[in-house]
Parts: sequence; structure tokens; C-alpha cells
Amino acid sequence: MKLYEAKIVYDAKPGIDYLFDNAKAVYDFARNNVYNDLDPTKEHFVVYALCRKNKLITYNVISTGSTSQCLVDMKQIFKFLFLSSASAFIATHNHPSGSVDPSSGDNRITRELRKASNILSIEFLDHII
Repeated sequence: MKLYEAKIVYDAKPGIDYLFDNAKAVYDFARNNVYNDLDPTKEHFVVYALCRKNKLITYNVISTGSTSQCLVDMKQIFKFLFLSSASAFIATHNHPSGSVDPSSGDNRITRELRKASNILSIEFLDHII
């Protein structure tokens, strides 16, 4: 059996605090800092780890999928959140089609995130498409 070591590297930009106090702030940050570097023809599921004051600690592209779906592993999400010492989190993902309407799969993931976050005491704030 192999033993693995997990490390988080913080690369803070001095003087820049990203406060996620509304959905537009999250959308603007995601569009300008995350999704512009990702392939727009594929779905990407991104999680943002936040401190108690809803300021961004870090984010992680949890999964990249195909043109119509993306596998989301709850274990990977919560491992990332625990390692980043998050008090709260927000999830985003894109639809390559441009639609912002949630699919039945999107609604299922949101329910699962809410349930798991309640059990693990990490506040789930939103899932934005």
C-alpha cells in the first residue's frame, strides 16, 4: 500500500481580496479569472473555498467533462475543502451550449452538495451555472 502526502500551495496576490457576497461577484470572478483559461467546448466543475467572511481562499477545477456532462466526485470536492480549511464554498460549472438552465443532473448534484455540507459543517452557499 502506498502512502500519499497532500499539499496545498497558496499563491496569494497582495492587496487583492475577492469577496463573494452575491452571485454576480462569483460570476464575474469565474468568467474573468477561471473559465477564460478553460476549453469552452467542455463542461468544467469548479469549487471556490471561502473563509468565514466569504472571501476567496482558493479555487479548484474539480472536473472537466465532455460537451454535455461532467462527472462530479463528492470525495474530491470535500477533500479539497478540508485541505484548504474552508468554512464555506460555492460551486460553478458551465454549459458549453450557453444555457443557464439547470439539468436534472445539476439539481441532483446541488442536493447532494447541500446534504454533505450540512453533515460536514462546511457551508454550501450556491451552485451557479
